[in-house]
Amino acid sequence: MRGDAQISLAFLSTAQGLIQTDKVRALAFASSKRSAALPNVPTFAEAGMPKFQYDSWFGIMAPANTPAPILKKISEDIASSLNTPDVQKRWETLGAIPMVSTPDQFDATIRSDADRYNKLLKTAGVIAK
Repeated sequence: MRGDAQISLAFLSTAQGLIQTDKVRALAFASSKRSAALPNVPTFAEAGMPKFQYDSWFGIMAPANTPAPILKKISEDIASSLNTPDVQKRWETLGAIPMVSTPDQFDATIRSDADRYNKLLKTAGVIAK
């Protein structure tokens, strides 16, 4: 907006007002799917950069030794809440896509992302190889 940056990555909830008032132009989404909030904005893959993808996520964690039945109950309660229409709509207005997963699936996501970004940062020379 000040004219001193050529590109910026921002969460949709932060940038949506600027996009809708034509103060900035959305070029692409870094996620694997288009946003319902701005359906005419392509993903990076659709815009010709198929390897560029970044899905940000937020999660709820518990202490390492939490018993599995408690984790299962919490996970099921969160999934039940996230799957209600009013909660889905609220997340959509923020430009977020609620994803429900089990504790094991979430653990796999964390491990996969850690591995991916570790390799990227080593390749970029940001961390030692």
